Amino acid sequence: MIINRSRVPMKHMLTIGLLPSALKVGYYRWRGAKIGKGVKIGIGAVILSNDIEIGDGTTIGMATSITCVKLKIGKRTQIRPFVLIDAREISIGNDVTISEVVLIRALIPSLQSKIILRDRVHIFPFTVIDPSRKVEIGEESCVGVKSSIYTHSSYKSKLDGYPVEFGEVNIGRGVWLSSDIFIYQSVTIGDEAVIGTGTVVSRDIPPGVTVVGSPARVIKSKEQYIVNIPEQEKYLILIDIIDEFCQYLCDFAKFTWQRTGSNTQPHWVLASQNKRDHYDIELISTFSNTIDQSLIVMMNEIPDNVRDKWDNEKRNWFSIGSRCCSEHLNSLGEELREYFKRYGIYFARP
Repeated sequence: MIINRSRVPMKHMLTIGLLPSALKVGYYRWRGAKIGKGVKIGIGAVILSNDIEIGDGTTIGMATSITCVKLKIGKRTQIRPFVLIDAREISIGNDVTISEVVLIRALIPSLQSKIILRDRVHIFPFTVIDPSRKVEIGEESCVGVKSSIYTHSSYKSKLDGYPVEFGEVNIGRGVWLSSDIFIYQSVTIGDEAVIGTGTVVSRDIPPGVTVVGSPARVIKSKEQYIVNIPEQEKYLILIDIIDEFCQYLCDFAKFTWQRTGSNTQPHWVLASQNKRDHYDIELISTFSNTIDQSLIVMMNEIPDNVRDKWDNEKRNWFSIGSRCCSEHLNSLGEELREYFKRYGIYFARP
């Protein structure tokens, strides 16, 4: 017997998969799905679920298949082409990236089969996750290329004495799984842990440590691994990053740019090759009521009332201190936000 979790016959789903994005979104809305503005569902992509909620600006790539009882995806999430996700419950947060050719499938389905990806998680290509039991991955964690996460050890016969075990996997906030990682069932990895390439994790990992090897062993604490950078040096690092970003636009988008001002108050001016698009970026250390309409990168925190005011005005801003950014980023802001991720700098947004 083949169990279909959706009441829609699979042969009909093949037809639906061929529809253009707008018609496909309309079809799912007609069936009761809650789908936000600007959602795109690629050619050949299908969703088999009777309880669907997708936030604004989310993209589901071509030839992607999602099968579940309950699906919830946040805002601005990217599920790229050729992804397969199959679990009883699927919960994906805001600004999540699931890269190409990722397989998330409950090999042994159960009522406990659940995948939870919190905000700003990144799953890199060729990853395999088996949520036969719950798998939860915390905010801003990364699962590197060709990694595997399993919630069971079921293959050889239990009657012949082989171990058959099931257990949840919980990965904390800000965890870095570099690449080729294998994680066994019933494992918890603490916040901010770093797991080296090729590591096999079969036991719990404390927060903030660096582990390598098979089996995993702790080689450094967080205090031994990270460097304490003075505020002034952070400011100079940000100047370098924004310089690099502007040169990146020059190299790949035919922009011209110039940095003016001083190292204490730098200002970047950008223009497209056809001179139709003009942008300004300003890096400041503290809030000032005299800020112009530039894209603002602020070192310190921005007061809540100012953030609300700027969002109502649809201003473009980033706060390093608050680790958040504007809800209404323009095209330059979106590009800069992606560029910051190259340096592990993430920003929450509504």
